[in-house]
Amino acid sequence: KVCENGEKYQVIVTDSGAVLPLFLMLASSDQDVIESATDVIASFAEMPITQGALLQAGIVHPLVDVISSGIGAQKDKLASPVLINVLTTFSHLAANQELWDIMADTQVIFPLIKLLGLTP
Repeated sequence: KVCENGEKYQVIVTDSGAVLPLFLMLASSDQDVIESATDVIASFAEMPITQGALLQAGIVHPLVDVISSGIGAQKDKLASPVLINVLTTFSHLAANQELWDIMADTQVIFPLIKLLGLTP
């Protein structure tokens, strides 16, 4: 909850190197751990000051891996809290026009389109 209380604390957390352990949490087999990690990552992605730290750490591919592997999927995959957190993260990052080139380079769009069933 500290990370949800403002930019100051998020910067402290990202500057202390806490982003890497969040990535490691994404590899967990425990759905609750993955959900918690994606929730914190979505909070970090909301603040422009911490968005760069997420992208520099390589956040995109681990998130795509989580949703592509079906780990975050439930019977109604679009209602999965993990999927919602991941899509929220990408939404926050995409809202920052300065990051568009970086996001395009990560090739995140095609796995998301496939996951959402938007291909013919």
